[in-house]
Amino acid sequence: MDFSIDCARAMGILFVVAGHAQGPWPLEKAIYSLHMPLFFLLSGHLSNPAPLYQLIIKKSKTLLAPFVLTALVSFLCFGNGSWA
Repeated sequence: MDFSIDCARAMGILFVVAGHAQGPWPLEKAIYSLHMPLFFLLSGHLSNPAPLYQLIIKKSKTLLAPFVLTALVSFLCFGNGSWA
């Protein structure tokens, strides 16, 4: 892995800590406007591009199936909520 990415992530973490330290307002605003875009750029740089249909299939298996199962169990246990 590239060492510069690790350094940028470490700087981002330090910016988060400094932003929560309640410094002067202009400095705090500058820090908050920097650290989140930095993390988004780094995560986008490290992601593996995949076709949209593969992403939909993968997310359906990992997110949609557990959601439907949980909703079904909840409905069977608690009904439609009309008694509440």
